[in-house]
Amino acid sequence: AAAAAAVADLSSSEERMESQLRNWVNRLLNLKGSSRVGRLYSAVNDGLLLLRVLDTLSKGIVDWRKVEMNPTNQFKCISNNNYAVELATQVPFLFSLVGIAGVDLVRGNEKLTLALVWQLMRFQLFKNLDLLLSGKKNNHRSSSIGKSTGAGPSSSLPSSSSSIKPTLTRPRTGSGSKRFNEKTLLEHANKAVHRAFKECKGAAWREIVDESSETRLSSFSDAHLANSHYMLVLLAWVIHPVSSSIPWKLVTAGRSADEKSDNAKLLISLARKHGATVYIMPRDVVELKTDMIVTLIAAILGLSVGKKRKRNL
Repeated sequence: AAAAAAVADLSSSEERMESQLRNWVNRLLNLKGSSRVGRLYSAVNDGLLLLRVLDTLSKGIVDWRKVEMNPTNQFKCISNNNYAVELATQVPFLFSLVGIAGVDLVRGNEKLTLALVWQLMRFQLFKNLDLLLSGKKNNHRSSSIGKSTGAGPSSSLPSSSSSIKPTLTRPRTGSGSKRFNEKTLLEHANKAVHRAFKECKGAAWREIVDESSETRLSSFSDAHLANSHYMLVLLAWVIHPVSSSIPWKLVTAGRSADEKSDNAKLLISLARKHGATVYIMPRDVVELKTDMIVTLIAAILGLSVGKKRKRNL
């Protein structure tokens, strides 16, 4: 019974991940109606979808003359996916894709499909957040975090289908280059929360948030993240004014699973209300799904840009 429950939990987690990544792809490529991806695993089967995503994230990287635009057999589908995997290992992506080949994507390997698409979403988040926080102008077509765009020779691909927690392989850092990564994100987030407590002495959250144990992250798997307190303080600091941006009377101590879930629902709702493109679900926060928590914190920090009173992060 315990084994069956564990399998069910894993399947549920993978289904949520697939749904979130699928929604990201649909938004990125501005797919609507019948063109929307209905199931990620089969949507990548012919390689065209992945190539469009790559070309959207790095304009011109795909040489469409090398692409089988009408992949009517398995060999053509494998060719397209091999080309997509090849491009994902090159500048600017530099993904480490050990063990992933085009044939795996054609066969609908759920774990490897999610691992690759997750890295693509992570690439967009981190690249854009780096540009935003450094104050550089971004002329790239995917210039805002989560903003939908379109790319490729055609603006529509047929909806398709055929679930997982990917084994995440981190992008390599090119020789001599600096890349925005989880460590950089952690530093920015900790700095913001530290300033919030330092500068907002009378903030209502002080009655709820434990300053000694909940205001600094050592990693994105820290257990206290499950109660959402850290991320609520971060959101309050970013959106400003701190004193009224979060309805702290609705925030619970986050001790039980239900309290943690209520806090996560409030956090996600407020983040979306203030303009963050968020794909994470409350259960992902409560269960400490590290990969998705990374995207949530990145999306919250992305709100710091463009506000009338920009927060110095």
